[in-house]
Amino acid sequence: MALTPLIDVIFLLLLFFMLSSTFSRFGEIKLDLGGARDQNSVPLEAQIIFLSLGQSTVKLNGKALAPNEIDKGIRRLQAYSKVHLLIDVLDTASSQDLLQLMYRMKRLDGLKITVLR
Repeated sequence: MALTPLIDVIFLLLLFFMLSSTFSRFGEIKLDLGGARDQNSVPLEAQIIFLSLGQSTVKLNGKALAPNEIDKGIRRLQAYSKVHLLIDVLDTASSQDLLQLMYRMKRLDGLKITVLR
């Protein structure tokens, strides 16, 4: 029995699975949605700050900021007390904009984040 056709079929299957697979790693971002308070919620003495996220605009407590200045603004507020960040995602913002923001905020220690909508 000739094994040449079997080797060809195995090679084609190997090519198919290698080319149809994705090898990217998916990250995970914890997302708290606004709602009822739970046992892990932020204490009442935490300072609540409001961030409005649009397609190309970001406002921190009503003040427009460049996307690279958000970290600095939140760190300044964290120096005085605990901070609870409420994020309002406008209709013009994409899910990619939200994920990029969440990834940057993940690097800030001690920051509780809640997404309003």
